[in-house]
Amino acid sequence: MIAAWVLAEVTRCASPAACPTDAQLLAATRGWDSERAADAAIEAASRDEIVMVHPRPPTRVDAVVCGDEIGGTDGPGVACSMIVRYADGAFHQVARLKREEAGWSVVRVLGVWRQRSRSAR
Repeated sequence: MIAAWVLAEVTRCASPAACPTDAQLLAATRGWDSERAADAAIEAASRDEIVMVHPRPPTRVDAVVCGDEIGGTDGPGVACSMIVRYADGAFHQVARLKREEAGWSVVRVLGVWRQRSRSAR
């Protein structure tokens, strides 16, 4: 079991030099969440609604596995499968990330939200 865990940690990425660290993944996820919150506020404003949108901050990422991706419409990037942990749940996702001058940014996400049960809080 320990050998499998060590191997999983070592082989987290096809090319370690081209993959984001946990801190970089968290920063990219915060940016993505903030953009989605802004989009929701703009959409509500277009319908003359007043909405307060506050993205919750992710606390950590787990089970990260990244693979090199060949180009695409957004330029070269990397696809990472991960679990993004929040205080009230977890987002199991596959995200396409792109390296920019300011750091990594999330381009696309496909995922599933799992609410944390009240008894586990």
